[in-house]
Amino acid sequence: MKSFLKKSKFVVHFYESLKFLYGAFNWRYNSNIVDRNCPFDGPLGALGFYGYSLNSSELVSLKTKAVGSIENPLRLYSTDFTWLSDFFDKLKPIIMSYLGETAKLDGINWFVTNPGEDNISSNWHTDNVGTRLKVFVCVEGDGTIPTILMPSTERIPSTLSWIRNVMIELLRWSGVSSKFRVGKSKSCEHKDGTVYIFDTQLLHRGGYEIGFNKRVIFHLEFSVPEKHKLLKGPIGTSEHNRFYFHKDLLKIDSLNSLIDLDRANMSDDQGEFFYYYSN
Repeated sequence: MKSFLKKSKFVVHFYESLKFLYGAFNWRYNSNIVDRNCPFDGPLGALGFYGYSLNSSELVSLKTKAVGSIENPLRLYSTDFTWLSDFFDKLKPIIMSYLGETAKLDGINWFVTNPGEDNISSNWHTDNVGTRLKVFVCVEGDGTIPTILMPSTERIPSTLSWIRNVMIELLRWSGVSSKFRVGKSKSCEHKDGTVYIFDTQLLHRGGYEIGFNKRVIFHLEFSVPEKHKLLKGPIGTSEHNRFYFHKDLLKIDSLNSLIDLDRANMSDDQGEFFYYYSN
């Protein structure tokens, strides 16, 4: 029986590894068609990541929202107008200076992590969608469950860098743990009020095994929609990051410009809420 189980695991890992390698080549080719048009300017331009802190009123508003209900899909109300306006007014220029004027919001969701969780994302990986931005806003955290990433001056990885990243990520699909230190990695320590934005094309991993206390993240993703149909992969708006928002929030210019109206579907007969989701 043990011999059979070992052989079964080997077959599964072998299959997953081949599938990953096939996908990696395909994703690199197709993502580069869009990514080469990105300006890659602004605070993220140098190394592919950037961090800052919320002001006290923004943090209090987010904490209040988290205490009220941490559930997905997330729902944004008209009463969230003030803090969302402050938040997106800061965020929009950072996103668009890096991705370009066609950048759109893919989704928003709560990301709750408990210390010691066994998660495949705790191994080194890229998201295999080329350039895409994730924003981690820490609502509750003591810094002991960080996101660890490898900064890079290459906004589109060279062939050699890409092969290195693929070989490192291949380990997790082969059933091998890859939580070792890689080069001059950067630890983004998520503490109350910290905001970290990073390009998921960077090699990164979650330091789940390090933590002592729960981490609550207000999580957003941004990309260029043109890429979604080319990749047919883990990018865009799906079950995990779909959300609802009140129509009055479209009066926030910075948020409105990042909303893809093709994904905003009226969700109720009263015409109050939009459901943001890609069919």
